[in-house]
Amino acid sequence: MRVLIAPDCFGDSLTAVEAAQAIADGWRRGRSDDALTLAPQSDGGPGFVGVLAGRLGEVHTLRVSGPLTAAVCADWVLDPATPWTAYIECAQACGMGAASVFGPQKGADPDTVRILDHRLSEWAVDLNAAAGRAVSDEPGAGAAGGIGAALLALGARRESGAAIIAEHTRLADDVAAADLVITGEGRFDDQSLHGKVVSALAAGARSRRIPVLVLAGQVILGEQALREADIAAAASIADHAGSVQLAIDDAANQLEGLAQVTAATWG
Repeated sequence: MRVLIAPDCFGDSLTAVEAAQAIADGWRRGRSDDALTLAPQSDGGPGFVGVLAGRLGEVHTLRVSGPLTAAVCADWVLDPATPWTAYIECAQACGMGAASVFGPQKGADPDTVRILDHRLSEWAVDLNAAAGRAVSDEPGAGAAGGIGAALLALGARRESGAAIIAEHTRLADDVAAADLVITGEGRFDDQSLHGKVVSALAAGARSRRIPVLVLAGQVILGEQALREADIAAAASIADHAGSVQLAIDDAANQLEGLAQVTAATWG
């Protein structure tokens, strides 16, 4: 059987590249005769530069100004097919798309969150004045710490991150050649079915009647939701590990073990 392994990242526990390798290692032990294709994916969030580098070329790193002016390291990758096109992971430089929501998750204390919120508000006022319209209210404006609003003010267009990554990693060709698609992410819930990697893969596999298997840190969706989304099955690392904490602390090994067990019983 030809198996396409195309997960997103698992939060802060595993990059998409690491998750793909863990799934592949476990699946090989459960079904050694299957032919595996690893194609880690991203919805454009953290880690997407590393995903693109797997197909486009070398990751470059620069020291740049961070959200509070201190220097930080940020990655970028050049598209060799279009030499004037580069992909950068803005969140590495400016912090995460709303400070009060994502800031604490990334280590910001309450005082830092207040500073970031204040600067974002000032930034929004300046951009609205420069653009002559309320770009700060447009969809995607808050992305990457307000860079979305800046790009919209300059005439940029907003596109699905998952679709862009799928195009550049030639995901459609990989799906067409597969008998089974395996994907995954940290938390598989209703949001996963709207503009995320799982939804993009399910849409591509649907017309070819290729089953999609989800291996996730946690699975929140029920059986009816899975059927409606054309997901053949979903399995949880937390259930396999016996606890959410172990699933986070030992993510690679637990995902590998879940993949092995699932492979041994698949079909």
